[in-house]
Amino acid sequence: MDDKIKGDANLVKGKVEQGLGRATGDAETEAHGNADEARGRGQQVAGNVRQGLHNAGETVGQGLHEAGQNIDDALHGR
Repeated sequence: MDDKIKGDANLVKGKVEQGLGRATGDAETEAHGNADEARGRGQQVAGNVRQGLHNAGETVGQGLHEAGQNIDDALHGR
């Protein structure tokens, strides 16, 4: 499962646990909710970084392809 999706799920789970903990006066449940929310935010960041690296790799690959074509054209007088 994608990090962003996992992050969204843990974020929602954490918010629900926090609310349940507050409503029932259960500090442990609220603390688990805080931890799940933090985990979710971390997963979202990881997913965004991974996507950014993927996009950068595609951009570099395209640039190298175009450079190769330009060199080939120059060598063949095109």
